[in-house]
Formats: sequence, C-alpha cells, structure tokens
Amino acid sequence: MEMLCSRTKVLKEFEKTYYSENLNGSYQYGDFESNFKFDINGCKVGVTSLNAVWLCGLGDDKELFIGIDQITNSQSFLSDCDIKIIASHIGYDLLTEAEGKYAKETT
Repeated sequence: MEMLCSRTKVLKEFEKTYYSENLNGSYQYGDFESNFKFDINGCKVGVTSLNAVWLCGLGDDKELFIGIDQITNSQSFLSDCDIKIIASHIGYDLLTEAEGKYAKETT
C-alpha cells in the first residue's frame, strides 16, 4: 500500500489541505478517492472522484483496477445526497472484467 500511495503522495497532501480548509466538512479524504458534497438550490449533490492512476500504464486496457474500496468508502459519505456523480478518467470498459462488472452493479 505504501508503494502505491507514494506515487500520488504530494498531490493527495495538497488536495487534503486545500479542500479541508475550503469545503468545511463537505470533503472526505481517501488514500485514492476524493468525495465532495455541494448544496445547489436546496439539492444535495455528491461527487466521488475515483483514481486509477496509481496502477496505470500504457496498454492496460481490460487490465485496470480502481480498487473496489474506493467505491465502498465513498458510499457512506454520499448516502444522504439527492444526486450522486462518479468522476473517473477511465471507463468501466477498461477495467478488469470482474471489477468492471462490480462497478456497474454498485454504482
């Protein structure tokens, strides 16, 4: 885990400091995922940003993992949101078959 986190350590430290100071409880830090809540005209909108860059390489089609924990870690924080949005730089079709299927079923 430490080796994986070292690839994104500086970015995640900046993110944690910036959003913790600016979103006042509407931000949840994760080692890989990031979660945000916004109140827009009385509608609570939740956004989770899933990160697969920690294990990405060229030619990884159908071999990528986002790690199911990113999804499950996000669910409880965003459970009270009226609208939930998932943002990721990769599509389900680029994940391993098993992980792609799980991601589609749980999101």
